[in-house]
Amino acid sequence: MVWIGAWVLLGAIGVVYGLMMWFGWHFIIPWIDIPLHIAGGVWVGMMFVLLFGRLFSDTAWSSERYKILIVVISFAAFIGVLWELFEFGVTEIAGIYFQGDIVDTMGDFLMDMIGGLIGGIVAMLGRK
Repeated sequence: MVWIGAWVLLGAIGVVYGLMMWFGWHFIIPWIDIPLHIAGGVWVGMMFVLLFGRLFSDTAWSSERYKILIVVISFAAFIGVLWELFEFGVTEIAGIYFQGDIVDTMGDFLMDMIGGLIGGIVAMLGRK
């Protein structure tokens, strides 16, 4: 069930992102990327637990969940950095406005990590 939720979430992110770019909503609604970064972090957190959860022992799952969540949040932050590098490249190389200022970028990182935490918890609760 968590797998289905993760893929539905990714589809929803893609649709909203596509609409945002097509209609220029990021110029009209400057905060619109905040829920997208949170949702992206949720997706990354869920996928990390689903794909790499077997790397952790049963003991870690039962007694050291906070350590696993730190790894999940770190992975979400890493993916967020890659996304921001992509935005930078599109802005600088293609000349398409795609990235805000440093405050926007740092906020995006924070939203990615919050989303990763939420996604990690959701996937942990749905883990069998």
